[in-house]
This record gives sequence, C-alpha cells and structure tokens, in this order.
Amino acid sequence: MFNNKNKTVSKKGSKLYIGQKSYSNPYFKDVNKKSKVSFTHYFSFKLKIIIVILIALFFSFAWLLLYSKYFLIYDINTNIERVNNISRINKADVEKIAREELRSKFVFFPGNNYFLFNENKIFNRLDGDFAFEEIRVEKEFPNKLNIYLKEVGYALVWKELEKYYYITTEGDIINEVSPEEIKEIFPLINNKGRDLISGKKILDKNKHLELAVNLYKYFKDTNIFNIEEFTVGNQNDNTLTMKIFEGPEVYFNVNENVESQSDKLKLLRNEKLGDELYNKAYIDLRFGDMIYYR
Repeated sequence: MFNNKNKTVSKKGSKLYIGQKSYSNPYFKDVNKKSKVSFTHYFSFKLKIIIVILIALFFSFAWLLLYSKYFLIYDINTNIERVNNISRINKADVEKIAREELRSKFVFFPGNNYFLFNENKIFNRLDGDFAFEEIRVEKEFPNKLNIYLKEVGYALVWKELEKYYYITTEGDIINEVSPEEIKEIFPLINNKGRDLISGKKILDKNKHLELAVNLYKYFKDTNIFNIEEFTVGNQNDNTLTMKIFEGPEVYFNVNENVESQSDKLKLLRNEKLGDELYNKAYIDLRFGDMIYYR
C-alpha cells in the first residue's frame, strides 16, 4: 500500500550524504487535492456574489442620479431687472430658450439632469442673441434653474438703411425699433456712410458711440443746446457730426478730448456768437485750439 523510497548514499570528498526515507499514500494525496478544490470553489462563488451585488448597487445609484425625476430640472425662475425698459424680451422668451436647451440630449442621458446640464449653454444663447448688462444662470439643487438678467444701463438709437435699432455703447444691437417707439432720452446716430451692421454688432465705431453718449450727457446737463442727431459716415473716419436742433452741424474729432471740444463750443456760444450761432451752417472743432465756422 505504501511506496517505500529507499535511502541513497553518496559521497563527495570526506562528507557522507544520506537521503531520508519518504512515503507516499495515494489515498491521502487525493483527499488533500479534493479539499483544496472545494475551498477555492467556495471562495470564488462568494466573490462572484459580492461583485454582482456591487455592480447592481452601482447601476441602481447611477440610475437614481441620472434618470430619477428628483434630479431633473423642470422649475425655471426668471428675473429681469429693467433699467430703460427698452428690451423686448420677456420672461416667456427666456423660459422658451432655457427649455430648448434643457430638452437637448447629453449622449443618451436626459439633457435636463441636474448633474449633467451645463448652464453655460443658456448663458451663451442669451449673450449671443440679446444685449444685457448682466447675465447669471445658476442651478439650484436638486432640480431648479435660476436666471437673472439686467437690462443695459444706457443705450443709443442707430439708424441705418431707414431702420432703427437700440444699441449699447459697445455697439451691440439690443433690438430693432420702429420710429414711433423711439424714446427721446437716447441720442440718435444716423449712419450716412457704408453699412456697418454685421449680425448683432455695429462695426468699428466704438469711439463714435462713446463720444456721442458723452456729448449728449454734457449738453443735456448744461442745457445749452438741444441735439437733433449725430451723424457718422459723411466725413472721414475720425469725425462725429452733431446736429444742433434748428442750428448748425458741429464737427468733433473722436480722438480728441471731449471736454476741451465741448468747452470751445460753449465758449463760442456764450462769449462770441450768442444766438447768432444758430444761423451758422457748420462749426468745426477738430483742429486743436482753432475753431472754424461759416
């Protein structure tokens, strides 16, 4: 039954090496092998159960975060702060834009999911299509969207190709307006040169727009002249023309100091020409300390 492995003797040099007897039991060997396989099989089965449970928990948690209605944005709160009350956009328009973006899919996930939705999408739409002084789009946990808009603090009226537009001092077009709706509190700039509207922007006239606003405020505060309109395009690119109501055209240099040019016109009116100023055809203030008129 037992296999006897005989001892062996070998001699190397003066040392004697004796191998030990060993016995092998084929039945005992099979028992050990069987026990080892059973333990491994049990451990593997338990590990598989744990992995399956973890995977199930992961997908359940993912479904809860991505598809549960609790985390889907439906409530939109819009607040528009009016300054000049010239913007035609209302809360319904803003909400329509927001819902269009919320309905868009994020791959195959719902686009209005709180964790996946990027509020910059709405910000970019509002910033690109309209002109506001301030835009804030913020998510509120777990399913609300807050939108705050502030109307521009100051505006001008731009006339081009017989159409009128409310614009900002940076040249952004707020919206088109009919002549009957124009508010007289804003300066009017008439473009008599090449077309300058590109998309929602007035090109290359920021200096003219800024000067027009400053002159309009200056003469409104001093109550010396009533301004009929400003004009661009009928002179060189550095000229802004101001038409005095029932009076002459006045030429300003957009690269010169607005106060010094305004003071020259005020001095000419108060100390030299008086009311005779209104009978002149033009007054030119563009050349340093010199004043030319006819």
